[in-house]
Amino acid sequence: MQTRQGKKGCCAVRLEDQFVEFIAEKIAQYGRGYDMAGTEIRYEMSIRYGRKLSSILPSDYCYNRENGSLLCKLPRLFEYVSRNKYRLLGQGFPYLGPIYHKPIGQEERIIGEWTNGKRGLFHKGENQGCKTGMQGT
Repeated sequence: MQTRQGKKGCCAVRLEDQFVEFIAEKIAQYGRGYDMAGTEIRYEMSIRYGRKLSSILPSDYCYNRENGSLLCKLPRLFEYVSRNKYRLLGQGFPYLGPIYHKPIGQEERIIGEWTNGKRGLFHKGENQGCKTGMQGT
């Protein structure tokens, strides 16, 4: 595998672009719907792109999870299946299903849903900085 680093090291190429590239290659290799362990994703991307393991967070790229304010701009690539298990779907997948959020120290709750590949959040406050409820597609 080739490492894409650019002139300034690992961070000259955006992490989200590396995620898109990595997952597209995995889908080409194993097929859409293939399940991967989060530890495997983090380890392989760390080796390939020279990133710190702690900076590689597959949960930030899930269709069915919402974790923070800047995530509305990140591409959606996975379906969260269970702890440390992610289903590879790829960018632009026509996902259908609920969006979950689990604030620290609180119960997990449904905050929106994907319909026909479009993301919608139930309450304006859930957008956490997104311009519309349909970001992250």
